[in-house]
Amino acid sequence: MAFVWCMPTSAQTASSLNQVPATSNLAATDKLPNEEDALLQIEKQVFDLINLYRTKKGLAILQWSDAVYDPCLQLSTEMAQKTAPFSHEGFEKRIAQVTAALELAKPRYLAASAENIAYGDLTAEKVVAGWIKSKGHKKNIEGDYTHSAVGIEKDANGILFFTQIFIKIK
Repeated sequence: MAFVWCMPTSAQTASSLNQVPATSNLAATDKLPNEEDALLQIEKQVFDLINLYRTKKGLAILQWSDAVYDPCLQLSTEMAQKTAPFSHEGFEKRIAQVTAALELAKPRYLAASAENIAYGDLTAEKVVAGWIKSKGHKKNIEGDYTHSAVGIEKDANGILFFTQIFIKIK
């Protein structure tokens, strides 16, 4: 199991929270629809476990953002397909994608962002427990953020790749 983390970025301008999640066209080698449903369920479990942890710490729950989901799923897919390394490379580009997808009326803006990634033969509980044990991941989970999403993809060997992005909208 491997974990990497990224520190929050500085304030950035932003726009809309209700974008439709990306869907993919299944090729013959892609996962079956029931596998896709299973991944969606794990994404929800990770998100819910993060909010449960935050609630127990007296922190505000995070709101799901489809604008954040798209780049989460995109990075997880690229890492699973080996078209991107397991790293935070391109984080600023993902945040720019979130910013472009948001349609907030001024003076609202994207004030902060962070990202947690993981991979392995992990359940939702295991990935969240691993992140909480990691100082950097835990800092992101406990951070002053308002919105988040989780994207998960499975590689050809059944290994899961997780991406969670956190943002704060002011």
